Amino acid sequence: MPITRAKGLTTRTIDSIQAARERGPFASLTDFFHRVAPGGEELETMIRAGAFDEFSETRTRQFWRAQHLIRTYCANVEQNQGWLIAPPRIGATPGNSFE
Repeated sequence: MPITRAKGLTTRTIDSIQAARERGPFASLTDFFHRVAPGGEELETMIRAGAFDEFSETRTRQFWRAQHLIRTYCANVEQNQGWLIAPPRIGATPGNSFE
């Protein structure tokens, strides 16, 4: 279903989503993040709305993955800003490691 309006998403992100969809479906949350480059709050808004439920991960797991992606790839994260609660160990659960 195409996004026409979504509260909390910028026009730039909506345009990026539509352009990325024309190149093919998203394979995962990580694929979406790299192809669309949404802001952290936008990504969390989409998780809350269930946008990534089709990838068969719980929303809690999606939030952990989003935090990992944001902290790893976004330049606007403040230096020396750490985790309040550390994410699960990578590979702690079979088949659910971060990509």
